[in-house]
Amino acid sequence: MGQGGGITFINGTLHDWKRSAPQAHRMENWNIPETLPAGQSTTLYIEWPGDAFTAHIPEFAHETFTLSDTPFHFALAARRINDALTFQVILTNLTTDNNPPGTVIDLGFAHDGDVCFILSGTEGSFTSTNPPIDWMQRNIGTLGPRPLREICMPGTHNSGMSVSRGRTILATEGTCLCQGLSVYEQLVAGSRYLDIRPTITAEGWFSGHYSEIRSPVLGDLLKTWQGMSGQGIAEIVAEVNRFTEEYKELVVISVSHSANALRDYKPFTDPEWAECYKHLSNLTHLHALPNSTSAALADLPLSTFIGGATPKAAVLVLTEAPAHTLEAFPDAGFYTANQLNMFDFYTNTMSADWMATDQLDKIAKNAKDKFFILPWILTQEGARDLVLSSLKEMAVDAERVLWKRLWAGCERGKIPNVVLVDYLKGGGRDVAALCMAVNNMFGV
Repeated sequence: MGQGGGITFINGTLHDWKRSAPQAHRMENWNIPETLPAGQSTTLYIEWPGDAFTAHIPEFAHETFTLSDTPFHFALAARRINDALTFQVILTNLTTDNNPPGTVIDLGFAHDGDVCFILSGTEGSFTSTNPPIDWMQRNIGTLGPRPLREICMPGTHNSGMSVSRGRTILATEGTCLCQGLSVYEQLVAGSRYLDIRPTITAEGWFSGHYSEIRSPVLGDLLKTWQGMSGQGIAEIVAEVNRFTEEYKELVVISVSHSANALRDYKPFTDPEWAECYKHLSNLTHLHALPNSTSAALADLPLSTFIGGATPKAAVLVLTEAPAHTLEAFPDAGFYTANQLNMFDFYTNTMSADWMATDQLDKIAKNAKDKFFILPWILTQEGARDLVLSSLKEMAVDAERVLWKRLWAGCERGKIPNVVLVDYLKGGGRDVAALCMAVNNMFGV
């Protein structure tokens, strides 16, 4: 027997995908259905032959799908390229945003894991895996009139934690790093919501990931703060500025979980918040609204921020601090988190299936009237996990159920506004493609 793994197809179009006549193949398991229904997701288990790495053939299987009632079709191929097994989609005569006919989209292969292919939209405006970097501007005709609470976008959890710039004695990269890409790279990969957690250390201002660990035996009698500092705040500002110079997109920055390591990791004081805002004032595309303290951000259309005859970028900074800390920075592009009317509650579990069940239940009950943050993340539980668990491995588990389950949990008027993930991947910008499929299929 050979290696196996899953492919999830998300058909966000109005057309069934009809398989052409079955083709000969050399796969151990290649049970491709006759139809992949419109508006649905389908997960298939595929298994390679045992000689996949020794057989001297480049292609093991090839199937063609036609979009019903259209002339458009694409192909799925199982191939070995440079001694790596991979699935590829070939857009034979189909054009999607950023992908002309003939484009080959490499899906990869995850042994005992899942990869996905996403196609959504309508004829003339199809979107697929590998969307453009500036996916908001490229879809401004559709998304521009919609208020932010009716738009789905990718986001990154603890966005500054892709590198270690200082740590406590018990901290490890496996338990503290939440991302594998820098902030700039996350934005290029499709993220439009950054979760920044400012920390003051003896070395300066950084993003941080710190937790108070209590002894499982002695409790509060033996507790300590452990964690790690990530990208510097000035570095993050520079990377956001670089991105917004290159791409005229909206970037939302949530600033929360402040900590001063020089004061036993206590939250910021008002003067420290003022200094934080001074650092963030170096963001070059802060979007200042008139009467900003009363603006209901979630009700404003996307075009308010990045629309117009000349495309423009916009950055919104949301702070967890009390509103009075912004009085010295009026109409400067800083807002309180309450102004976005957010619903943001994570599931405290290391079980991907339970996290998905809980979060989809939260969408059903709360997404209609809120700007819904969907923390599709797994969390460490207790002191032992904070020392031994790997956030990168946990992110793989969470991603595995993202493709399978999120789509089925959405409906018109009840969507996540931010799909918040650890270890966002670049490559095919899969999470951005998923969010655009949600926008195309379930947008109001």
